[in-house]
Amino acid sequence: MKLKVAFIYEKSNKSLTIDYYHSNAYRFFMDGLLKSSRLETTAIPFNKRIDCSNLNGFDVLVFFNLNSGEYFGIDKVDAFKIVRSPDSHNIDSRWISLCRNGNINHAFNNQTKIYARKFLPKDIRYHQIIFGINKEVYNTKPFSLRRKDKILLSGTLWSSYFYNLRRKCWQLKCVEYIPVNRNNPGSYSDVLTQYRAAIAACTFYSVAKYWELPACSCLTFMEVNAENGCGELGFVDGHNAIFINEDNYKERLEEFINDPDNPKWETIAANGRQFVLENYENEIQLNKLIDIFESCI
Repeated sequence: MKLKVAFIYEKSNKSLTIDYYHSNAYRFFMDGLLKSSRLETTAIPFNKRIDCSNLNGFDVLVFFNLNSGEYFGIDKVDAFKIVRSPDSHNIDSRWISLCRNGNINHAFNNQTKIYARKFLPKDIRYHQIIFGINKEVYNTKPFSLRRKDKILLSGTLWSSYFYNLRRKCWQLKCVEYIPVNRNNPGSYSDVLTQYRAAIAACTFYSVAKYWELPACSCLTFMEVNAENGCGELGFVDGHNAIFINEDNYKERLEEFINDPDNPKWETIAANGRQFVLENYENEIQLNKLIDIFESCI
Protein backbone atom coordinates (compact mmCIF):
# COMPACT_ATOMS: atom_id res chain seq x y z
CA MET A 1 0.00 0.00 0.00
CA LYS A 2 1.30 3.45 -0.93
CA LEU A 3 2.07 5.94 1.80
CA LYS A 4 -0.24 8.94 1.94
CA VAL A 5 1.91 12.05 1.95
CA ALA A 6 0.95 15.68 2.50
CA PHE A 7 3.30 18.25 0.97
CA ILE A 8 2.71 21.50 2.85
CA TYR A 9 3.88 24.85 1.52
CA GLU A 10 2.87 28.50 1.43
CA LYS A 11 1.33 29.54 -1.89
CA SER A 12 3.48 32.67 -2.16
CA ASN A 13 6.72 30.66 -2.21
CA LYS A 14 8.10 31.50 -5.66
CA SER A 15 10.81 28.83 -5.56
CA LEU A 16 8.12 26.20 -6.18
CA THR A 17 7.08 27.77 -9.50
CA ILE A 18 8.49 26.80 -12.88
CA ASP A 19 9.20 30.47 -13.70
CA TYR A 20 11.52 30.96 -10.73
CA TYR A 21 15.09 31.66 -11.86
CA HIS A 22 16.34 28.58 -10.01
CA SER A 23 13.86 25.78 -10.69
CA ASN A 24 15.58 22.95 -8.78
CA ALA A 25 12.98 22.91 -6.00
CA TYR A 26 10.12 22.92 -8.51
CA ARG A 27 11.57 19.96 -10.39
CA PHE A 28 12.17 17.91 -7.24
CA PHE A 29 8.96 18.61 -5.33
CA MET A 30 6.27 19.59 -7.84
CA ASP A 31 7.47 17.39 -10.72
CA GLY A 32 8.92 14.67 -8.52
CA LEU A 33 7.43 14.22 -5.06
CA LEU A 34 3.86 15.05 -6.11
CA LYS A 35 3.99 12.67 -9.08
CA SER A 36 5.93 9.74 -7.63
CA SER A 37 4.34 6.36 -8.39
CA ARG A 38 5.59 5.10 -5.00
CA LEU A 39 3.42 7.57 -3.08
CA GLU A 40 -0.05 9.01 -2.90
CA THR A 41 0.92 12.64 -2.44
CA THR A 42 -1.41 15.59 -1.92
CA ALA A 43 -0.32 19.21 -2.25
CA ILE A 44 -1.44 21.34 0.71
CA PRO A 45 -0.83 24.97 -0.27
CA PHE A 46 -1.92 27.67 2.16
CA ASN A 47 -2.05 31.43 2.54
CA LYS A 48 -0.04 32.79 5.49
CA ARG A 49 -1.56 30.47 8.16
CA ILE A 50 -2.38 26.78 8.34
CA ASP A 51 -4.05 24.59 10.95
CA CYS A 52 -2.46 21.15 10.53
CA SER A 53 -4.67 19.41 13.10
CA ASN A 54 -7.02 18.12 10.36
CA LEU A 55 -4.25 16.24 8.51
CA ASN A 56 -4.50 13.03 10.52
CA GLY A 57 -5.41 11.00 7.45
CA PHE A 58 -1.82 11.17 6.18
CA ASP A 59 1.10 8.88 6.95
CA VAL A 60 3.74 11.52 6.25
CA LEU A 61 3.82 15.32 6.50
CA VAL A 62 6.52 17.07 4.47
CA PHE A 63 7.00 20.74 5.32
CA PHE A 64 8.73 22.76 2.63
CA ASN A 65 9.67 25.80 4.70
CA LEU A 66 8.75 26.40 8.34
CA ASN A 67 10.24 29.88 8.09
CA SER A 68 7.47 30.87 5.68
CA GLY A 69 3.97 31.22 7.15
CA GLU A 70 2.36 30.42 10.49
CA TYR A 71 1.72 26.84 11.58
CA PHE A 72 -0.71 25.51 14.18
CA GLY A 73 -1.70 22.07 15.38
CA ILE A 74 1.32 20.17 14.07
CA ASP A 75 1.55 18.31 17.37
CA LYS A 76 -2.04 17.06 16.95
CA VAL A 77 -1.13 14.92 13.93
CA ASP A 78 -0.05 11.31 14.44
CA ALA A 79 2.22 10.96 11.39
CA PHE A 80 5.87 10.88 10.44
CA LYS A 81 6.98 14.51 10.01
CA ILE A 82 9.96 15.82 8.13
CA VAL A 83 10.97 19.34 7.12
CA ARG A 84 13.20 20.79 4.45
CA SER A 85 15.59 22.83 6.54
CA PRO A 86 16.72 26.30 5.45
CA ASP A 87 20.36 27.12 4.84
CA SER A 88 21.73 25.88 8.14
CA HIS A 89 22.99 29.28 9.32
CA ASN A 90 19.38 30.54 9.02
CA ILE A 91 18.06 28.02 11.53
CA ASP A 92 16.74 30.12 14.42
CA SER A 93 14.95 29.65 17.73
CA ARG A 94 11.49 29.94 16.11
CA TRP A 95 12.28 27.18 13.62
CA ILE A 96 13.65 24.93 16.36
CA SER A 97 10.62 25.64 18.55
CA LEU A 98 8.21 24.68 15.73
CA CYS A 99 10.07 21.42 15.25
CA ARG A 100 10.13 20.52 18.92
CA ASN A 101 6.55 21.56 19.65
CA GLY A 102 5.35 19.70 16.55
CA ASN A 103 7.40 16.56 17.18
CA ILE A 104 9.36 17.00 13.95
CA ASN A 105 12.54 15.00 14.40
CA HIS A 106 13.84 14.77 10.83
CA ALA A 107 15.16 17.45 8.47
CA PHE A 108 16.69 17.37 4.99
CA ASN A 109 18.40 19.69 2.55
CA ASN A 110 21.29 19.59 0.11
CA GLN A 111 23.94 21.05 2.41
CA THR A 112 26.63 18.80 3.81
CA LYS A 113 26.04 17.07 7.14
CA ILE A 114 29.15 18.55 8.74
CA TYR A 115 27.72 22.06 8.26
CA ALA A 116 24.10 21.25 9.13
CA ARG A 117 25.10 19.63 12.40
CA LYS A 118 26.69 22.91 13.57
CA PHE A 119 23.22 24.50 13.77
CA LEU A 120 20.69 21.71 14.20
CA PRO A 121 19.71 20.44 17.66
CA LYS A 122 21.04 16.97 18.42
CA ASP A 123 17.51 15.53 18.60
CA ILE A 124 16.80 16.38 14.94
CA ARG A 125 18.21 13.85 12.49
CA TYR A 126 19.59 15.38 9.31
CA HIS A 127 19.50 13.77 5.84
CA GLN A 128 21.39 15.20 2.88
CA ILE A 129 19.12 15.07 -0.15
CA ILE A 130 20.32 16.60 -3.42
CA PHE A 131 17.47 17.96 -5.53
CA GLY A 132 17.10 19.50 -8.93
CA ILE A 133 19.18 17.41 -11.34
CA ASN A 134 17.25 16.19 -14.38
CA LYS A 135 19.20 14.74 -17.27
CA GLU A 136 17.00 16.48 -19.83
CA VAL A 137 17.43 19.89 -18.16
CA TYR A 138 21.18 19.77 -17.66
CA ASN A 139 22.08 19.17 -21.26
CA THR A 140 25.55 18.75 -22.62
CA LYS A 141 27.36 19.65 -25.85
CA PRO A 142 30.65 18.48 -27.31
CA PHE A 143 33.58 19.44 -25.10
CA SER A 144 35.64 20.47 -28.13
CA LEU A 145 33.07 23.12 -29.14
CA ARG A 146 33.18 24.95 -25.82
CA ARG A 147 35.23 27.95 -24.79
CA LYS A 148 38.66 27.04 -23.49
CA ASP A 149 40.23 30.48 -23.04
CA LYS A 150 38.33 31.22 -19.82
CA ILE A 151 37.10 29.32 -16.77
CA LEU A 152 33.53 30.17 -15.80
CA LEU A 153 32.73 31.59 -12.36
CA SER A 154 29.09 32.21 -11.45
CA GLY A 155 26.97 32.95 -8.40
CA THR A 156 26.91 35.64 -5.77
CA LEU A 157 30.06 37.41 -4.61
CA TRP A 158 28.46 39.41 -1.81
CA SER A 159 30.29 37.77 1.09
CA SER A 160 33.99 37.12 1.55
CA TYR A 161 33.03 35.11 4.64
CA PHE A 162 30.95 32.49 2.79
CA TYR A 163 32.67 32.82 -0.58
CA ASN A 164 36.28 33.71 0.13
CA LEU A 165 37.86 31.41 -2.47
CA ARG A 166 35.18 32.31 -5.02
CA ARG A 167 36.11 35.97 -4.66
CA LYS A 168 39.81 35.15 -5.00
CA CYS A 169 39.16 33.25 -8.22
CA TRP A 170 37.15 36.22 -9.50
CA GLN A 171 40.35 38.31 -9.50
CA LEU A 172 42.23 36.00 -11.87
CA LYS A 173 42.57 36.88 -15.56
CA CYS A 174 41.80 33.33 -16.64
CA VAL A 175 38.37 33.49 -14.98
CA GLU A 176 35.21 34.95 -16.52
CA TYR A 177 32.47 35.91 -14.08
CA ILE A 178 28.77 35.72 -14.96
CA PRO A 179 26.21 36.46 -12.22
CA VAL A 180 23.06 34.40 -11.80
CA ASN A 181 20.38 35.89 -14.04
CA ARG A 182 17.15 36.04 -12.02
CA ASN A 183 15.22 37.39 -15.00
CA ASN A 184 16.02 34.58 -17.42
CA PRO A 185 14.87 31.25 -15.95
CA GLY A 186 16.22 28.07 -17.45
CA SER A 187 19.28 29.76 -18.94
CA TYR A 188 21.87 28.55 -16.43
CA SER A 189 22.55 25.18 -18.05
CA ASP A 190 22.82 26.96 -21.40
CA VAL A 191 25.53 29.20 -19.94
CA LEU A 192 27.39 26.26 -18.41
CA THR A 193 27.57 24.34 -21.67
CA GLN A 194 29.44 27.23 -23.31
CA TYR A 195 32.53 26.52 -21.17
CA ARG A 196 34.84 23.56 -20.81
CA ALA A 197 35.67 24.42 -17.21
CA ALA A 198 33.84 26.08 -14.29
CA ILE A 199 34.32 26.74 -10.58
CA ALA A 200 32.20 25.57 -7.64
CA ALA A 201 33.40 27.26 -4.46
CA CYS A 202 31.82 27.81 -1.06
CA THR A 203 33.79 28.08 2.16
CA PHE A 204 31.52 26.29 4.64
CA TYR A 205 29.01 24.08 2.79
CA SER A 206 28.00 22.56 -0.54
CA VAL A 207 25.92 24.59 -2.98
CA ALA A 208 24.04 23.43 -6.08
CA LYS A 209 26.99 24.23 -8.33
CA TYR A 210 28.81 21.19 -6.96
CA TRP A 211 26.46 18.93 -8.92
CA GLU A 212 25.08 21.34 -11.54
CA LEU A 213 28.46 22.01 -13.17
CA PRO A 214 29.50 18.37 -13.64
CA ALA A 215 25.94 17.52 -14.75
CA CYS A 216 26.60 19.80 -17.74
CA SER A 217 29.91 18.03 -18.45
CA CYS A 218 31.97 20.96 -17.21
CA LEU A 219 35.42 20.21 -15.86
CA THR A 220 34.60 21.27 -12.30
CA PHE A 221 37.13 22.99 -10.09
CA MET A 222 35.60 22.19 -6.72
CA GLU A 223 36.49 23.78 -3.38
CA VAL A 224 37.01 20.98 -0.87
CA ASN A 225 38.30 21.84 2.58
CA ALA A 226 38.12 20.62 6.16
CA GLU A 227 35.20 22.93 6.97
CA ASN A 228 32.78 22.58 4.06
CA GLY A 229 32.59 18.79 4.18
CA CYS A 230 32.38 18.54 0.40
CA GLY A 231 34.55 15.46 0.51
CA GLU A 232 31.32 13.77 1.65
CA LEU A 233 29.83 14.23 -1.83
CA GLY A 234 31.83 11.32 -3.25
CA PHE A 235 33.79 13.08 -5.98
CA VAL A 236 37.39 11.93 -6.51
CA ASP A 237 40.12 14.47 -7.20
CA GLY A 238 41.58 14.00 -10.67
CA HIS A 239 38.95 11.43 -11.66
CA ASN A 240 35.62 13.29 -11.85
CA ALA A 241 36.54 16.74 -10.48
CA ILE A 242 39.55 18.89 -9.66
CA PHE A 243 39.77 19.79 -5.97
CA ILE A 244 40.96 23.28 -5.13
CA ASN A 245 41.61 25.21 -1.94
CA GLU A 246 43.09 28.56 -1.00
CA ASP A 247 46.63 27.19 -1.28
CA ASN A 248 46.51 25.53 -4.69
CA TYR A 249 43.74 27.20 -6.72
CA LYS A 250 45.98 29.37 -8.90
CA GLU A 251 48.22 26.46 -9.85
CA ARG A 252 45.33 24.13 -10.65
CA LEU A 253 43.39 26.65 -12.73
CA GLU A 254 46.50 27.65 -14.65
CA GLU A 255 47.26 23.99 -15.40
CA PHE A 256 44.04 23.85 -17.43
CA ILE A 257 44.43 27.26 -19.11
CA ASN A 258 47.99 26.41 -20.19
CA ASP A 259 46.97 23.07 -21.72
CA PRO A 260 43.21 23.18 -22.42
CA ASP A 261 43.31 20.54 -25.17
CA ASN A 262 44.82 17.87 -22.96
CA PRO A 263 42.39 14.93 -23.35
CA LYS A 264 42.41 14.23 -19.62
CA TRP A 265 40.17 17.26 -19.01
CA GLU A 266 37.37 15.91 -21.19
CA THR A 267 37.66 12.52 -19.49
CA ILE A 268 37.38 14.07 -16.02
CA ALA A 269 34.38 16.17 -17.14
CA ALA A 270 32.63 13.13 -18.62
CA ASN A 271 33.29 11.15 -15.42
CA GLY A 272 31.80 14.00 -13.41
CA ARG A 273 28.56 13.98 -15.42
CA GLN A 274 28.29 10.21 -15.12
CA PHE A 275 28.84 10.35 -11.35
CA VAL A 276 26.17 13.01 -10.84
CA LEU A 277 23.55 11.27 -12.99
CA GLU A 278 24.21 7.94 -11.27
CA ASN A 279 24.04 9.36 -7.75
CA TYR A 280 22.27 12.73 -7.66
CA GLU A 281 19.65 12.63 -10.39
CA ASN A 282 16.20 13.60 -9.10
CA GLU A 283 14.61 10.15 -9.24
CA ILE A 284 17.51 8.61 -7.31
CA GLN A 285 17.42 11.26 -4.59
CA LEU A 286 13.62 11.19 -4.42
CA ASN A 287 13.72 7.43 -3.85
CA LYS A 288 16.27 8.03 -1.11
CA LEU A 289 13.82 10.41 0.58
CA ILE A 290 10.93 7.95 0.18
CA ASP A 291 13.10 5.22 1.71
CA ILE A 292 13.44 7.46 4.77
CA PHE A 293 9.66 7.80 4.97
CA GLU A 294 9.17 4.05 4.80
CA SER A 295 11.89 3.23 7.32
CA CYS A 296 10.43 5.64 9.87
CA ILE A 297 6.76 4.66 9.66
